[in-house]
Amino acid sequence: NSINDIEVSEEDEKLVNLYLESNNVLESKFLIVSEGVDSKIKNILKIDSQIIDYSQTSYVYNVKASFKKKTAIQIFNKYGIFAGIPGNNDCFNLILSINNNYREKIFKDDTPKINLLQSIFRGYADNLHDLSFVSKYELVTSRANEIIRDNILLLGNSSQLLHPVGAQGFNLALRNVDDMINCILADSCFKNLRNLIDLERNSTFSYVDFATNILANNRIPSRIVSTVAFKLLKSSTIIKSKFIETILGIKNYPYLSIGVKE
Repeated sequence: NSINDIEVSEEDEKLVNLYLESNNVLESKFLIVSEGVDSKIKNILKIDSQIIDYSQTSYVYNVKASFKKKTAIQIFNKYGIFAGIPGNNDCFNLILSINNNYREKIFKDDTPKINLLQSIFRGYADNLHDLSFVSKYELVTSRANEIIRDNILLLGNSSQLLHPVGAQGFNLALRNVDDMINCILADSCFKNLRNLIDLERNSTFSYVDFATNILANNRIPSRIVSTVAFKLLKSSTIIKSKFIETILGIKNYPYLSIGVKE
C-alpha cells in the first residue's frame, strides 16, 4: 500500500490521518518518515530542500587487498576524496568521490587504474587486485528546510542526502536511533526528540561542509588553509585525534574510537 494524502486534525491532541491508496485511513498520534531521498510524503507536505552539487561522482568498489584489520581510512587529494573500509578476510571496500574534471585521470575504459589506486592507498592497503564494481551516483545532495510538520518527523534520507565524507550519513542515523530510544525510555515529548535530532543534524552539516570546503577544495585559499591545518595536525597526536573525532562526529560517543597513523 502507499499514502496518497495526509491531514493533521485541529483538535487539542492532534492526530495524523493517512489516506491510503486502498481508500483505507490510518490514524496515528505521530508519524516518523524514512522512505528515501525521493520522499513522496515530503512532497505531499510541500517541504522544500536545499540542493548541493559537489561536481563529483561517487564510485563504490570491492577489491581484494592486504590491509590492517578494523581500520578505516580517508584520503584527500586533488582528485577527490578516497575512503577504504575493511571487510572480511581480504575484501576491502573503496568509496571514491572523484572530482568530475579528474575522472579521465582515474579511469581507463570505465575502470579505475589499479596502479593509481595502489599509489593513493600506499601504506594503508597493498596488493590491490580483483576489483569489482558495486555502484555509482552523482554527488548532488539535498537538505530538507524543515524536518518537523505538526506531529510528523522526517528522518534519514527523507530529510537529507549527505556527501559520503566521514560516513556521516550512517553516523547520523545511529545517533537518531539513539535519541529516539532515549526519548521513548524517558517518556519525553515529540518536541524534545525533534530538537535533539535537529541539533545533531546541523552539527553534521557543519562537519561535512568543513571537510568538503576546506580539506577537499582545489581553490588556492582552501589549499593554503588545508596545508597549514595538516602541518598543525602532524605536530601533535592529541590534536590530530581530537580533529578526526570532531570531523567524524563521534567525540561524544565513547563506544566509537579512532586510531592515528604516525
